[in-house]
Amino acid sequence: MLAVSAGFTSDAAIPKQATLILARLLQMNHWRMLETHASEELANWLTPDQSVMLYEQGRRVILNHPITMGIDDI
Repeated sequence: MLAVSAGFTSDAAIPKQATLILARLLQMNHWRMLETHASEELANWLTPDQSVMLYEQGRRVILNHPITMGIDDI
């Protein structure tokens, strides 16, 4: 699903484009479940520094929009 939504024709292209996908996810202020699931897979291809950036973005999204993420008792 991540490959198709990013417009890639083969799975081999995804690791090479992980930085681009990360940049696009970091620009989004409001994630839904699809972005959350995509970020789980993306973490497999990121450097440790990039993984921290993705984690921090996810944390901000959850704190700002807990109901959307299915969390109602933060």
